Amino acid sequence: MGALTFILMIAIVGRSVLSWVNLGDDHPIVVIVYRTTEPILGPIRRLLPNTGTLDLSPLAALVGLMLIRYVINRIGG
Repeated sequence: MGALTFILMIAIVGRSVLSWVNLGDDHPIVVIVYRTTEPILGPIRRLLPNTGTLDLSPLAALVGLMLIRYVINRIGG
C-alpha cells in the first residue's frame, strides 16, 4: 500500500508539472497520467471551493496521501 501511495503522489506531481508544459492532450504520457490521477482529483475538485484558475486539488490529494502513508507506517510498525 505504501508503494501505491508513493506512485500516486509521483503521478499527481507529474500532472502538475504537465499542466505547465504543453505536450498536447493526446500525448501518451499525458493520457496515462490524467487517467491515473483524475479518479482521485475529480472528486476532490468537486468538494473544494472554486478558486478560479488555481486548482488546489493536487495539493489536497498529496496531503491526503501523505496522511494515509503516515497511518500505514504507524500501524505497520
